[in-house]
Amino acid sequence: MGAIKPLTRYDQGVVSSLYICFRLRDGAEADADFFRHYFEEGMLNEGLSGIAQEGARNHGLLNVGVGDFFKLRLHIPDVIEQRRIAAILNMAEQKERLITAQLGKLRDEKKALMSQLLTGKRRVRLPADEAAHA
Repeated sequence: MGAIKPLTRYDQGVVSSLYICFRLRDGAEADADFFRHYFEEGMLNEGLSGIAQEGARNHGLLNVGVGDFFKLRLHIPDVIEQRRIAAILNMAEQKERLITAQLGKLRDEKKALMSQLLTGKRRVRLPADEAAHA
């Protein structure tokens, strides 16, 4: 649907006026990681689809009025549950990053091995009984 992203790398930023910018209310008890996951997983998409309108230029971008956006109702648990959910999702993200890194290393290793096999730098040695059947 759309992109709702937190500003995490910098204290301040410059954003086009085409975007709706918002933050949690001061003093609001909420977990920022929970909301990052909430928006990244498209939990607001159903509500947005009801208020989004295609732009006049027909360029595929959707327009959402500020008033309509802030009238959307979020269904969220209390802050304790938010923290629990965020902790689990953060651990899953970390595990996904580790697995992705391992997969990249294995692909590199496979590529190097295939190159060595194809150039003859490395040979496959089969046990005698398997070699007889090959």
